[in-house]
Amino acid sequence: MRPRLGLDAFGRPVAMLNYTSGFKNLSSALKTGQIRQIVTSRRFLDKANLQDLADQMATVECEPGRTVDIVYLEDVRLAIGWRDKLGGVISAKFARRLHRSYRTPPRHTGVVLFTSGTEGVVGSIPVLGSGKTDFPATLEMVRQTRPML
Repeated sequence: MRPRLGLDAFGRPVAMLNYTSGFKNLSSALKTGQIRQIVTSRRFLDKANLQDLADQMATVECEPGRTVDIVYLEDVRLAIGWRDKLGGVISAKFARRLHRSYRTPPRHTGVVLFTSGTEGVVGSIPVLGSGKTDFPATLEMVRQTRPML
């Protein structure tokens, strides 16, 4: 099961980052995947003693002239007021219609996985968003990005 955060319903793929791979590989993954925003938790970073690494990732240029934004779940929680909660209840009644209007195709990238970078550069593997992953199509996408396969 993958964490979705509702993003793939709007055509925004999710990328899983492995903090233990170190800054060099994470920086490469952020650039390769053109990741503009990281959603994480201060509590997680504190418990794992990774705040310094998160601060370093915030300096990575994901696009020319643009650095990665770090969004902390604790800040999001504080920013949600009663009006937002009421809006969530009301929009939940129309969620199916709203998401249908985005018409995210099943062959759209649903999640991006990154290789470890043991061969030098971190590679990315897009996994299709369909509930039943089209494995041959995914292999073809991997073959195109990594010709040695």
